[in-house]
Amino acid sequence: ATSENIQDYIQLNYDEATQTAIISIDRDGTSSSQYDMAEYLTLANIEKSVTLDELLQNNQIVF
Repeated sequence: ATSENIQDYIQLNYDEATQTAIISIDRDGTSSSQYDMAEYLTLANIEKSVTLDELLQNNQIVF
Protein backbone atom coordinates (compact mmCIF):
# COMPACT_ATOMS: atom_id res chain seq x y z
CA ALA A 1 0.00 0.00 0.00
CA THR A 2 1.14 3.51 -0.82
CA SER A 3 -0.32 6.94 -0.20
CA GLU A 4 -1.60 6.88 -3.79
CA ASN A 5 -3.55 3.61 -3.47
CA ILE A 6 -4.35 3.32 0.25
CA GLN A 7 -8.08 3.69 -0.57
CA ASP A 8 -7.83 0.30 -2.29
CA TYR A 9 -6.93 -1.29 1.05
CA ILE A 10 -8.73 0.77 3.71
CA GLN A 11 -12.26 2.16 3.60
CA LEU A 12 -14.03 4.33 6.15
CA ASN A 13 -17.81 4.73 6.30
CA TYR A 14 -19.34 7.26 8.66
CA ASP A 15 -22.98 6.90 9.74
CA GLU A 16 -24.34 10.18 11.10
CA ALA A 17 -27.52 8.59 12.47
CA THR A 18 -25.65 6.20 14.76
CA GLN A 19 -22.53 8.40 15.13
CA THR A 20 -20.25 5.52 14.19
CA ALA A 21 -17.38 5.16 11.78
CA ILE A 22 -16.57 1.72 10.41
CA ILE A 23 -13.09 0.99 9.14
CA SER A 24 -12.92 -1.87 6.63
CA ILE A 25 -9.80 -3.52 5.26
CA ASP A 26 -9.13 -5.40 2.02
CA ARG A 27 -5.96 -7.45 2.53
CA ASP A 28 -4.99 -7.55 -1.14
CA GLY A 29 -6.55 -4.31 -2.39
CA THR A 30 -9.38 -3.90 -4.84
CA SER A 31 -7.24 -4.97 -7.80
CA SER A 32 -7.43 -8.61 -6.68
CA SER A 33 -10.59 -10.58 -6.07
CA GLN A 34 -9.15 -13.07 -3.57
CA TYR A 35 -10.28 -10.99 -0.57
CA ASP A 36 -13.10 -8.47 -0.15
CA MET A 37 -13.48 -5.53 2.19
CA ALA A 38 -14.12 -6.79 5.72
CA GLU A 39 -15.26 -4.67 8.65
CA TYR A 40 -12.33 -4.38 11.01
CA LEU A 41 -13.07 -1.68 13.57
CA THR A 42 -16.10 0.34 14.67
CA LEU A 43 -15.53 3.74 16.24
CA ALA A 44 -18.48 4.82 18.38
CA ASN A 45 -19.66 8.23 19.57
CA ILE A 46 -18.06 10.10 16.69
CA GLU A 47 -20.02 13.36 16.72
CA LYS A 48 -18.88 14.72 13.35
CA SER A 49 -18.10 13.21 10.00
CA VAL A 50 -14.60 11.83 9.66
CA THR A 51 -12.75 10.77 6.51
CA LEU A 52 -9.92 8.38 5.80
CA ASP A 53 -7.76 11.30 4.66
CA GLU A 54 -8.25 13.05 8.02
CA LEU A 55 -7.23 9.94 9.94
CA LEU A 56 -4.15 9.50 7.75
CA GLN A 57 -3.11 13.17 8.03
CA ASN A 58 -3.51 13.06 11.84
CA ASN A 59 -1.40 9.85 11.99
CA GLN A 60 -4.33 7.99 13.52
CA ILE A 61 -3.89 5.38 10.80
CA VAL A 62 -0.31 4.48 9.92
CA PHE A 63 0.69 2.05 7.20
